[in-house]
Amino acid sequence: MRDILQVADEAYFLGAKGGWLDERVKNFFPQFEREAKKKNIKMWHLFDAEVQTQFPEILQYVGKNYKFLPKNYSTPAAVDIFGDHVNILSSIHLGGLDEDFSFTVIVNQQIADSFRAWFRLMWDVCPEESPKKRQRHVV
Repeated sequence: MRDILQVADEAYFLGAKGGWLDERVKNFFPQFEREAKKKNIKMWHLFDAEVQTQFPEILQYVGKNYKFLPKNYSTPAAVDIFGDHVNILSSIHLGGLDEDFSFTVIVNQQIADSFRAWFRLMWDVCPEESPKKRQRHVV
């Protein structure tokens, strides 16, 4: 989260699960949220499908720029893309990280641009939520 604030560029989250609310980092999250808004950092989230039913409370933090990956495409990993950074997380579950998670950071503009292009493709093929359904997520 500190890197996202430092880079202060648009951020894309693939396979998002609400890991920001993990016990180990959730105390920093309110500060992150304030700083990100102050710096006008736009964020897009492609959540695993299970977030809709099993962890919808995370949606109150992400604004309107989110969609859900189709069922059967959930994984125990996630990818964060911002600026020239690609962060790859493994052993992540709804709302947190397992004890044995790994976190890989790649700082390379070409790789980040490539991941961003792939994210946009997935964003474009994932269906929009209906406004009625989206309203249920607002807490």
